[in-house]
Amino acid sequence: MNKDYKFGKRHRNSLSLFFIITALIGIAIGDNYPTLEGVAFTMVTTSVFMILTSWALWYEQNKKPTIKVGLDLHGVISANPKFFSHMSKAMILSGAEIHIITGSHSVEILDELKKYDIKYTHLFSIADHHRSIGTKMWYDDNKTPWIDKGMWEMTKAEYCEKEGIDFHFDDSTIYGEYFKTPYAQISIKGYNHRVRHKEIAQ
Repeated sequence: MNKDYKFGKRHRNSLSLFFIITALIGIAIGDNYPTLEGVAFTMVTTSVFMILTSWALWYEQNKKPTIKVGLDLHGVISANPKFFSHMSKAMILSGAEIHIITGSHSVEILDELKKYDIKYTHLFSIADHHRSIGTKMWYDDNKTPWIDKGMWEMTKAEYCEKEGIDFHFDDSTIYGEYFKTPYAQISIKGYNHRVRHKEIAQ
């Protein structure tokens, strides 16, 4: 699973390395200055190092992304996975947030995203969202989730506005009617959304 902008493994490793280095410095100083002044100096310098490191980690966690981009899965990423794989990696390296915004339950698409080698910072599912807030939902024979049509169609727009998405890519004309966020409709010639999705599911 891709990490969000939170205290992660890389930050924990950095913090552990810092404490090891600080301990070694403290031992060296203690050997050279085995006095009360030496102990005081070690405590002060250690405190300063801890404050600076904590500030650096806080800044890394809370710095604003360069841009927030929304990507639909079925009909966009699935229509040209190689391109969006390169795009997602390059944008995240530049400090961007990539939000995968899909209708399917998230547990059903994790393997698909992995197969396409898509990197992302956030994953939003319309089905997961409405299930979590208690929206009336039912499933057809293909286990496809259904809710009120209007509620479903406006959910992506609401999410993008709430999260401050700068630009969203989708293949739906209907979804775009609800968007205030800049919205690009993508249509890949020769791509059949439903047939391709069925093949992936199998």
